[in-house]
Amino acid sequence: SPSAFNLGYKIIYLFTFSKNSILINSNSIVLFKKLRIKGRNNLILFKQNCVIRNCEIIVNGENNSVVFNKSIAVYNGLKILIEGNDCMLSIGDGTTIGQAVIQFGESNTRVEIGTDSMLSRNIRINTSDFHSIIDLGNGQRINPPQNVIIGNHCWVGNGVYINKGALIGDNSVIAASSVITKGSFDNNSIIAGIPGKVVKRNITWVREKL
Repeated sequence: SPSAFNLGYKIIYLFTFSKNSILINSNSIVLFKKLRIKGRNNLILFKQNCVIRNCEIIVNGENNSVVFNKSIAVYNGLKILIEGNDCMLSIGDGTTIGQAVIQFGESNTRVEIGTDSMLSRNIRINTSDFHSIIDLGNGQRINPPQNVIIGNHCWVGNGVYINKGALIGDNSVIAASSVITKGSFDNNSIIAGIPGKVVKRNITWVREKL
């Protein structure tokens, strides 16, 4: 069983047999629905002023890190699945999430969500297809895993799917039910459709109802 002790955080669980660490700051609230770690040297960190509800984290691998920075809120649930080694999830200060699933199907990939972003509900983010597609002509795989980067102050609408290789610029909006495939999208854009395309540029957004 894990040992618990205080190092300036509310709870630190150190799984001594596998060197996994879970750190929760003393003024954060984290309600786990499920927490399962199989592997070594994995880190899960919740910094100050986080309120996380219905959190499900499953890790099958080694040297992975999940970092919730300051003042992050999860309202209806967040599921994180890591199957591989050396993966990294970072969620920036002040970001809010209604409900999302973030999946790492292979090693050496990362998901970065910037500061003050707003994710609605039924969001899905994947770094991998979980299976390989092979070109019969040369025997090479044509669907390798890739990172997903969401910039600062981005608004991701309800039901959005963000696939491997997507890079969303700062201050952008992704319209509801869009499917974002690989590619880089400019700052200050509205992205919509299947597959997602820029439909308007030179915009920004605010949380307040002006």
